[in-house]
Amino acid sequence: MGNRVSPPAAAATKLTARQNIQILNDRLRIQGAGGRVVMTSGIAALDDDTRTKIVSAIREFDAFTTDNDPHGGDR
Repeated sequence: MGNRVSPPAAAATKLTARQNIQILNDRLRIQGAGGRVVMTSGIAALDDDTRTKIVSAIREFDAFTTDNDPHGGDR
């Protein structure tokens, strides 16, 4: 997983709106902090092991590109 500027470190630098969105999105995706985490009823209905694997895959995902990231991709 790629390391990105953490919010405290970000405060020391001037960030673009795009960078700020990326930081906030990463914080929510990886830590579940700064927003509301939801899941579909289909995912919620899966067994614990499968659901845990899915959530882990989402948290670990960092292959953002312009094709899958409306806020810039290619971080």
